Amino acid sequence: MTYKPLSSRGEIREAFETFRECMYQAGKPIKKKLGWQGGGAGAVDVLWNSDTKVWAFFDPEFAENRYWCAFGVSEELKEDSLSIACEINFPYEGTNRRVAGAFFSDGENVFVGHSGKVGGGMKGVGKHAFRKYCEDVDIALIAYPRNKKVDLIKIGSLDDPDLPEHVAQFVKKAAGFKQHIRQSQPERKKGGRTVIAVSIDNDTPTTESSNGTKPTVSKNWSNGYKTRGKPLKKKDVEDREIQAYPRSIRDLLQNKQYTIDFYQREYKWETRHVEELLDDLESRFAENYRTDDERTSVQYYEQYFLGSIILSKKEGQQFIVDGQQRLTTLTLLLIYLNNIQKDDNSRIDLQPLIYSTVYGRRSFNLDIDERTEIMEALLKGNSFDTKDGPESVQNVWDRYSNIKEYYDDTPKGDELPFFIDWLLEKVVLVEITAHSDEDAYTIFETMNDRGLSLSPTDMLKGYLIAKIAEDDAKQKSLGTWKSVIHRLKKEGDDQDSDFFKAWFRAQHAETIRERKKGASPGDFDHIGTKYHRWIRDNSDELGLMKSQNFEEFVNRNMDFYARQYGRIRMATQVFDKDLACIYYNDSLHFTLQYPVLLAPLTVDDDTGTVILKLKVVSRALDIMLARRAWNWSRITYNAMYFSMFSLVRLIRNRSVDELVTILSDYLDDQEEDFSNSAFRLTQQNRTAVHFFLARITDYIQIQSGYPIDFENLMNYGEGTPYEVEHIWAYKYERHTDEFDQKSDFEEYRNRIGGLLLLPKGFNQSYGADPYEAKIERYLRNNLLAQSLHEKCYEKNPDFLTFTRDSELPFMPHTQFKKADMDQRQALYQEICERIWDPAILAQDADRSS
Repeated sequence: MTYKPLSSRGEIREAFETFRECMYQAGKPIKKKLGWQGGGAGAVDVLWNSDTKVWAFFDPEFAENRYWCAFGVSEELKEDSLSIACEINFPYEGTNRRVAGAFFSDGENVFVGHSGKVGGGMKGVGKHAFRKYCEDVDIALIAYPRNKKVDLIKIGSLDDPDLPEHVAQFVKKAAGFKQHIRQSQPERKKGGRTVIAVSIDNDTPTTESSNGTKPTVSKNWSNGYKTRGKPLKKKDVEDREIQAYPRSIRDLLQNKQYTIDFYQREYKWETRHVEELLDDLESRFAENYRTDDERTSVQYYEQYFLGSIILSKKEGQQFIVDGQQRLTTLTLLLIYLNNIQKDDNSRIDLQPLIYSTVYGRRSFNLDIDERTEIMEALLKGNSFDTKDGPESVQNVWDRYSNIKEYYDDTPKGDELPFFIDWLLEKVVLVEITAHSDEDAYTIFETMNDRGLSLSPTDMLKGYLIAKIAEDDAKQKSLGTWKSVIHRLKKEGDDQDSDFFKAWFRAQHAETIRERKKGASPGDFDHIGTKYHRWIRDNSDELGLMKSQNFEEFVNRNMDFYARQYGRIRMATQVFDKDLACIYYNDSLHFTLQYPVLLAPLTVDDDTGTVILKLKVVSRALDIMLARRAWNWSRITYNAMYFSMFSLVRLIRNRSVDELVTILSDYLDDQEEDFSNSAFRLTQQNRTAVHFFLARITDYIQIQSGYPIDFENLMNYGEGTPYEVEHIWAYKYERHTDEFDQKSDFEEYRNRIGGLLLLPKGFNQSYGADPYEAKIERYLRNNLLAQSLHEKCYEKNPDFLTFTRDSELPFMPHTQFKKADMDQRQALYQEICERIWDPAILAQDADRSS
């Protein structure tokens, strides 16, 4: 049986209230403190069920985008502070699969479900491991939007009086699973305190352990990694020596080879991660480079620390435990730099850092079988079909494309060899090598659990909280900080960092690096690389002078902007009709919208004003991006960051009415529009073309009384994805009466007027058929495809009313010749002008709408 998820705000709210009431009836409130990794809550009312020995806590407003429901197990509930065993959270609306809990229905009953994503910061936890541990759970198949089918653990029905017992069984399974993982991991301390040797350098002093032995240890790591309590012998020390050395990129990669274990996660970096890395590198390089420098001057440039990587050395190979994402991305950057260099005397040989050759066989420095073919293609500059390929292969191709787009596919000019020299010699990582997986993962966990290196967020917290004088005020501010960071980190490990960069750029950045060689970085650039230091260095300009200023900065400003950041992020993940343009902009992978959207907001804005401002600004961005994409102008980070900085300053702290006026004028000054009648599909703009077809199709369907379907139409991944369909088959011989040259036919065939969006598989089945055969099948698909057929104009009152009132030139096409292509191209252009009409800005700003 397939179930349907509850997605409307009203349905989910009602189900949540029923769920909470059911749990209230089975327990009694008791004041207790709650604790979790990285935070906690003071005395709150938890519901204690003495029969099941399970407690529950509900806070509908704790998170920006979900109902927060925490559960734990306790025999007598005598603990001062309770630890959470699991959470069963529910999205406020929509179908957010990042939230583990869900309500779903079979048409009669509503059920509580959970994905099985049980966390806890330990190695070995996660959805698949938990599912394997709980082999007897009831699994339900849920039909999500975009034709996705997702299986969830069915906990129980809201109508079942035994639901609290079913919830308790699930919670106990989660608690038992975590205990099982803990017991299966190596003991961190048992008996005497004995330490594995860690060589940072040649200096190896001795430290006496509590059981009288004197193992060799490094001065910097003596608090770290333990054996199982047995005294170390000299051979043990040598065999298990953990080594840590600073390495330049050249040292790390030249003529080296690394691999990963089969169970390691995929290469998962997204566009924003690559753009952030490149922005960091470019900013730090720009701080050093001067146009009159000699190449030898690079040796005096400052180093840039890029973090650490952890390796496990076994079976004669080096396995990456932590650092795969960075090493993969650095290798892609090196391939790009290798490919754009000219064959002249200044060319730097990068090939030994990318691959090595032994007995005529090329092996890449990241020796991972499934990636070999795509790495070869990238190195040779060839195209590569990633469809149906592994996730890592698709991401490798996409992230390499991001690197090319970041640099606009153009070399860096005279500074290129300087940049490559600096990258190879001055960008440094710490290489930590262990001789077993156990030691390698112990290092990894210790560095993360014990915080051996403070993050920029940690350092910012230390600076701000330390400036607050009164203890009560300091505790209040610390509580606000923990709550905000907890919410952000639940969305992703780096969301706190992304938030601070977006907020500070939106509200405080006044300068940016000029677009000329040797220009110094400005506020916008510094915030992107070291926002914690930038706040400290600019505290006076920000009005941070007294204790009260720091209190307000944390308790009022930070809390407000973090909530709005969460609102924006939620709108990028779950389609919200009121904030639809935020979702649209994210569909084009436009990562700069966060600071632009936060710029006009003020802490005095009520929720209604915030929504109106977000609607107006996101609409303006939507129009601007669509116009640029239609004219083949890039919308990448590197192409847009300067203009977006200017826009941020233009709209900062503006009222809704001011925003409409400013943004309307801004769009009027934009050179691009939809007059380009030759817009077509190319190798570089497939995402943009898919986006245009989805918006056009969705627009005419909405205007004809159909429900919003953009999410489904944009889906080209899981479930039943949509693909771009050419109305003309790739058969030049059928069109020789109108085209003398095959190249002219190919150019016309790719024009957007000759394209549709159809479910995957249509092209494979019918793509080569003549138009007269395909048009009958178009009639069974979306309205844009149907509009080619004359029957679409019969007994279709809503569509006919729309075409009459809009005066759009819809017409059937019994054949599809060059003139028909021109007519459809003009139709698509006119529809785009309606969808992206700047006059809509004033409608968005209307509070009565």
